[in-house]
Amino acid sequence: MKNYLLHIISASIILASCSSSRELTADYYRQNEAILVSIKDRYKKIHREKPFSFEVRDKNYDEVGIEIITDSIRYIYHFNPGENNLADTLQAFQYNVAEMLTLFADMKQMRCTWITNLDYHERGQAKFMVFLSLRHNKLGSKRKEKYFTVAFFDQPQFFDNKGRLLDKEKSRTIRKINGQVFYKINNRACFTLSGTFR
Repeated sequence: MKNYLLHIISASIILASCSSSRELTADYYRQNEAILVSIKDRYKKIHREKPFSFEVRDKNYDEVGIEIITDSIRYIYHFNPGENNLADTLQAFQYNVAEMLTLFADMKQMRCTWITNLDYHERGQAKFMVFLSLRHNKLGSKRKEKYFTVAFFDQPQFFDNKGRLLDKEKSRTIRKINGQVFYKINNRACFTLSGTFR
């Protein structure tokens, strides 16, 4: 009987912890929605013209990476943000340097560690999703860091009564992205908590 009670108590603590973490992240999104949506919108605009992904490789933003995608080749570069070679590389690939550096500065302010565009197909049609990951101080621990990852969709999505992202309308199948269950923020955005930033 004691073991049974311990299992119930342990399960309750885990569920409460998951629930409070989801509430914390939902609150975080609401408090920072304007800047997160602005980062997403600017990224989409630039990506549409010249595809790229951006990552931060360390906690202090001393090393960043950019993946530049051309018609035939994928270029991956690593930089110290304080050095001129980042701006020089952006200029060489004909990006708007000021626009890109402002985007990166806003990402740094929000502790964004990864932004990319994911392509997927739905009912035979190509769809696009912006995938943005942030280092979340309040959710991490000394042993394991947590990342708050947001998926922004172009079209409204479907969710079950627990707010989990579904594969399609009238489906009970949970759609996972990179093996993670995502929870509703609104009809076009959802989030997960992950131990990895990408």
